[in-house]
Amino acid sequence: MTATDKYGAVSEPATLKVTMPLSLPLSGDFKILKPRNGVYLFGIKILPFIGQIVIGDITVKVKAPDGVTKVEFMLPMACGCGREVVYVDNSKPFERKWNKDFDNNKVIDEKFTTIYVKGYDFEKLEEYGDSISIFKVKI
Repeated sequence: MTATDKYGAVSEPATLKVTMPLSLPLSGDFKILKPRNGVYLFGIKILPFIGQIVIGDITVKVKAPDGVTKVEFMLPMACGCGREVVYVDNSKPFERKWNKDFDNNKVIDEKFTTIYVKGYDFEKLEEYGDSISIFKVKI
């Protein structure tokens, strides 16, 4: 591989090696079960709905295949520069009670946001992921 700058200078040839972590595509075996397709009031689904509206606290539940021994729960960072791990669960059932108010300068945990989860199977060296967009109202 060579690189050329805007003035036409060309670099010496170099080898570029790219490796990607093994991550499996979204699977029915690994997904966020709750909240999903409804309006939730303090964790109870009160109305079916296309999308997710969460009012108050909720327990986020994740379905994971056998072999998954760790699930990370993440929220988007306020800077827009990535995701912040807000909780790690190392045993089934994989769930997180979302009753904490995070620093708004650190993560986006209210109004329109996204919940990300990542699961790890260390024996098979596999990763799983899922995400869901929600509208979160704190009371």
